[in-house]
Amino acid sequence: MTPALSAWRWTWLLLAVVLAGGCTSEQIYNSAQGWRRSECYKMRDLTQREHCLAEADRPYDAYRAAKGVD
Repeated sequence: MTPALSAWRWTWLLLAVVLAGGCTSEQIYNSAQGWRRSECYKMRDLTQREHCLAEADRPYDAYRAAKGVD
C-alpha cells in the first residue's frame, strides 16, 4: 500500500467516525486541520508549503465565507 493510499484511508476513516458521532460541519473542519497541516509539511517547494499552511490555518468562518455558505 502506498503512503498516499494509506493517508486517504485514514482520512475516510476519520470522516466516518466523526460523522457517526454526530459532529457539526465546523467540528469536522477543525478536526481535519491537523491532517492538512501535516500534508503541507510534506511539500518540498517552500512557496507551495506556505500557501498550503495558510489554507490549513484558515478559520472555519473564513472558509464558509469564501464558499458563500450562509
